[in-house]
Amino acid sequence: MQRIIHQLKYRHKPELGYRLGLWHGQELLNASAKPLWADLLVPVPIHPTRRRQRGYNQSELIARGLSEALQLNYREDIMERTKFMASQTRKNRFDRWRNVALAFRVKDSAAVRGKHVALVDDVLTTGATLEACVVALREAGCQTVGILTIAATR
Repeated sequence: MQRIIHQLKYRHKPELGYRLGLWHGQELLNASAKPLWADLLVPVPIHPTRRRQRGYNQSELIARGLSEALQLNYREDIMERTKFMASQTRKNRFDRWRNVALAFRVKDSAAVRGKHVALVDDVLTTGATLEACVVALREAGCQTVGILTIAATR
């Protein structure tokens, strides 16, 4: 999985994101008697500068595949990343948390108010990015926020 995600993020293989989302969604359906309960899938946003560099947001591609497999709506325009930062792959949990604590904002609170949202990302590392997004979504009025990732580090 590490190699696939590396290809997706750093070797310009966007088709892998959508396929990972489809696959993960099918695995979730096959593994559970009850479907995922969410009103909306929301991908973790990347900064516009990073999007220009990469050409796409891998979490959006994953969310699109999940959306199709799970028959759930997704919206990539709900949140934005307001703070650009270099890769955090070599930072510890505290440094990651400090970097992203105020890096996200909900652009459309009305779209999430009272809703059950599933936040979608590629990898759970320390949880700092996801935690910052959850805080922003809860402050915007989400009733609940769940998390879906393709992989997690050890």
